Amino acid sequence: LMKHPDQCRKLPALAKTLRAAGYHTGFYYGGDIDFTNMRCYLAETGFEEVHGDEYFSREANRCKWGLNDEALLRLPLPNLESPFFLTLLTLSSHEPWDVPYHRLAESHQNAFAYTDSCLGAFIRSLRQTPLWDSLLVIIVPDHGVPTAECPSTSDYRVSEIPMLWLGGAIRSPKDIDILMNQSDLAATLLSQMGLPATDFIFSRNILAPSYADRFVLHAYKNGMNYIDEEGFLSYDCTSHQASSGTITKEKNNRTKALLQAIYSQTAKL
Repeated sequence: LMKHPDQCRKLPALAKTLRAAGYHTGFYYGGDIDFTNMRCYLAETGFEEVHGDEYFSREANRCKWGLNDEALLRLPLPNLESPFFLTLLTLSSHEPWDVPYHRLAESHQNAFAYTDSCLGAFIRSLRQTPLWDSLLVIIVPDHGVPTAECPSTSDYRVSEIPMLWLGGAIRSPKDIDILMNQSDLAATLLSQMGLPATDFIFSRNILAPSYADRFVLHAYKNGMNYIDEEGFLSYDCTSHQASSGTITKEKNNRTKALLQAIYSQTAKL
């Protein structure tokens, strides 16, 4: 989809919805913002400002992919004159794990510890600003388990990632242990803000009492993982075989039907 602007502009997107609600929208990445047509995709889905490594100082600490996270997270903070929705995409926790941080034994462990330390410093700096009292910071990765620990995308652990909501906008601390997709972030967040999320047909408000059909669909290049409260199934679209975890005909068919629904909806754009 990122390489098809005519389809991207028809997609629902958080930036597009929040921009229509009066929010200033911006996207910041420490690498090549034109990689895989990213700039065009972001502009078509509602971001007013889109910045890559050219936005930052040439002297900033860099790695293979671009700015190290410490440099990215020194981004100047916006003013309080209007609400804003900013997205920052970090890149240090990625091979070749080249970071200015050498406390741990293995390079990929240092890379993740480095990103963690940069995020910690970023949050501490936000706490010292007037922004904090009305601020919501959401931290979420794209997938779990680095390098050789998980050689296959069909491994259950690839789909295990945390999501953190931080900031003065949070009423009180709480742990929520519930199955969800990354796509569910849109409906969950917008519902908390009192904004409609009906355009996001694949997004569910996981905090709603009606959230009962709890499952995860993780699609990758040649297959998909399906996880529900009963177990895990991995389906390979090349061999047309299901493997791993609890396999039933019903679950096998449901996994394929979900992926087909996504492709069918995409074809309508």
